[in-house]
Formats: sequence, structure tokens, C-alpha cells
Amino acid sequence: MADRKKSPSAEWQRLAAELRTDLPGDWSLRGKGRMTKLVREPVDWRLCWVGFGKSAYSSAGWLYAAVQPLCTYFGGPPMSLNYGIRMDDVEGGPSSVDLTEPGAGDVVRDFLAGPAPATFDEWPLELFGTASERNLARPRDERGTPRFWLLAPGCRVVLDTGSPVEPAREAAAYHLEWEDGTAEEAAYYAGLADAFEAGGRDKALAYLEDRKEAMLVAADLATRRE
Repeated sequence: MADRKKSPSAEWQRLAAELRTDLPGDWSLRGKGRMTKLVREPVDWRLCWVGFGKSAYSSAGWLYAAVQPLCTYFGGPPMSLNYGIRMDDVEGGPSSVDLTEPGAGDVVRDFLAGPAPATFDEWPLELFGTASERNLARPRDERGTPRFWLLAPGCRVVLDTGSPVEPAREAAAYHLEWEDGTAEEAAYYAGLADAFEAGGRDKALAYLEDRKEAMLVAADLATRRE
């Protein structure tokens, strides 16, 4: 009987688990199935992750590396590349990889050794804070995407750079007005403003910690796997 063709998703999970211990620093697996992420620990106010996405037209796909800030609202597994790269963004590197083919492990290893950590290091929390304030200072209709200004309330609290109340109230109103916004997102920012007004930075920081953990749980990313 012919061997069943290997699944790219299963191969990604196998390679991620196998290569994790070869990487400098502490790495873990988070998430399940095809949404498995290889995460650089510790997870504080940034989730630094590597993932794989398969093409809809072949068994090949792409490796991704990105940073998800955790002092802002996020929903679902973090697949946004606003603060990251896809492997075909790397000059001189392969444009895609078929994880079911021989040699795929070397491609993954090279990506994990160079482009991934370089991407993580490009986006420290302080840079998010600076970018968010610069974006916030512009008129709202000129802020464009990514919407850095939505990071301003949380970054102000975590970095202890000022009150989050005004930008948080603006963000709450924005998510009620914006056609793609949700009441849940609006409530997140309103809750942050309320927490700061009720108990200053300490209470706002506790609020952000609580919401961060809840969102990681909802995205199935709270528990590390070895």
C-alpha cells in the first residue's frame, strides 16, 4: 500500500517541536493544529511568534514571523503581519516551502535562526509606544493603517508615559462608529479608561494583565507546550 502523503500542517508541528530545542533562548509551542505557533518566551507585553500557512493551490506555503502587542485588543490567533514578515519578504531567501519535501527542515531552521528573531528585535514595545503617539497626533482621517494609535492607551500604561484616558475614550467611540469595529473592542478601551480613572496606573495595569490573559485563553495561546 502506498504511503499516505504527509500533511503540511502535521509537518509544521513536527518541525517546530523538533527545532525548538535547537534555538537560542527559550521557545515554546502554543496553539493547536494548523494554528500552532512557535513562540519566543517569555510572553510579556509582546507575543513573538512564528507560524506556517499553506497555499490553497498546492502543498507549499509560507513561514511567517511577527510580533503581536498584548497591551491592546486582539482577537483570535495572531496572524496579522502588520508587525512582521512572510518568508518571501526576505531578500535572497526562498519564496515558499513545501514542508512535505526533503530539505524543508533546513529552510525552517534558517528562517528561525535569522529572519524571525531579527523581526522580533525590530519591534520592541518602546517602538510601538513611539509610533502610536506619532500616529495619534495626526487627524484621525489621516492616520491610515496599521492603526498604531490604538496602541497608545495600553503603551502609556505599560511604559508609564501618561494617562490612557483620552486615547482610550477615543478608541472606544471609534470602534462603535467604525463599520468593522465591535462592541467588544469598544468595551475593552472603555474599561481601560474606567480602570485608570478609578485607581490610576496600578489599576489600569491590572486591567490590562487580566484582559491579556483572557484574550490569550480565547485564542488558545495561553498555555505553552514543550
